[in-house]
Amino acid sequence: MHKPCKQFECINGSTECSSLPKDPVCDANKKQYDNACLLAHHNAKLAYRGPCLKRCRENGQVCGINGRTYTSECAAHADMISVDYNGPCSSIGLITNTKSRQCSNVKCHELPDESCLGITPPGACCPLCGGSLRLLYSRKQIDRALYALQNRGTDSINLRSLLKGLERQVQIAQCTVRGYVTVETDIFVVIQSNEGYPSSLQLEACIREAEKIAGLVNMKSPRIVSEVSLSSLTLATVVHTHIATSSTHIYIPNLMLTILAATFQYIWFLR
Repeated sequence: MHKPCKQFECINGSTECSSLPKDPVCDANKKQYDNACLLAHHNAKLAYRGPCLKRCRENGQVCGINGRTYTSECAAHADMISVDYNGPCSSIGLITNTKSRQCSNVKCHELPDESCLGITPPGACCPLCGGSLRLLYSRKQIDRALYALQNRGTDSINLRSLLKGLERQVQIAQCTVRGYVTVETDIFVVIQSNEGYPSSLQLEACIREAEKIAGLVNMKSPRIVSEVSLSSLTLATVVHTHIATSSTHIYIPNLMLTILAATFQYIWFLR
């Protein structure tokens, strides 16, 4: 909001790379360097920022759920983005609150469990399994954080730092956090299993982690408000649902909360 986003990095050819901060990058040959300076001095081609990842495809373009084309699945995951479909981005899906296919001209990946809870992310084509949230944030809180940081930088309050902050709240090693800012300017977050063929128990665990994070945000938990990267979050809405059918979609936990709220109101009225 106040400072331009960093679009490139200048490397001084005479710089002593070992004196620079450690900020790992991965090259196209899956070799990791401690910083971009070392990568440039070795005339290597950047694949993505961050350490080299395992258990992901290194070759072949993919389209992320944020509508951006990545050089590989690993590059998308390094950017904390789930893959929508293989190949460069060619279609945009409708914004929906169901788990249904939105584009007819792309081939979606097969879901690990067709009956799993999940969602089709806003603007994406293909449904996915996992716990999902839509987060609202306060611009005023971002202003306050920038003031506290004396406007030295935005690294601690950007989208990546926010997703990393949410990831620290996840206690299941098999679940990972990914997300992006939607066209409606809220933040879509999905908590997915990082296993290739997750079991129903692992899928369920990621669903519960998403619901836990929603509760922490809505209750203004100290675990959320005490972190600079998460302090701007004001409201979390759980949006995962069952696969689309012709019937109306009702997310069961929300229905239970509605029934409980109505029951308490009725008891209060009787009093």
